[in-house]
Amino acid sequence: MNLLKNLFILCLFASTLSFAEVCVSGRSTSWDATGASLGPNEKCYIKVNSTSSTTLSTGFVVTLDSATTNPYDVTAVTTAGAVPHCVLMETCALGAKCKCQTYGYMSNSKFKVTVAASTGHLVFLSETSAGYIQAEGKSTIAASDVPIGVFMETVTSTGDAKIFIKLR
Repeated sequence: MNLLKNLFILCLFASTLSFAEVCVSGRSTSWDATGASLGPNEKCYIKVNSTSSTTLSTGFVVTLDSATTNPYDVTAVTTAGAVPHCVLMETCALGAKCKCQTYGYMSNSKFKVTVAASTGHLVFLSETSAGYIQAEGKSTIAASDVPIGVFMETVTSTGDAKIFIKLR
């Protein structure tokens, strides 16, 4: 009986670990054999479950799905003032469990131009294109807007953007 109890506790613990936040840390910058910087390597991520009706791309920002009670269900929205939960580290189909970054450098977040972004500008969830990020002019930042992190480069056209995520 004690063995079954221990086995149950072990299974329960293992199931909670599948959604726990994982952080890869140590050095703040990686270097290649020639001494060139490969960029920051500290990242934190969680596992999430996609409830989106379409496959979500790597680099998409997702929010908690308010239509479910599962705290790991996420979807992409364009709702003004929606709270970003994390940025997908891999393509994520409906019902799939996927890695989603909550902290650290990301080189392929999806940027949609509404306002050009400069290095150091705040990153926000796009209010016009689900899953994308955008920059906002200082006069257009609303009190309900929640920053995702900061731009690590100047971006003037739609495509991938380098950002530092700070959602923990």
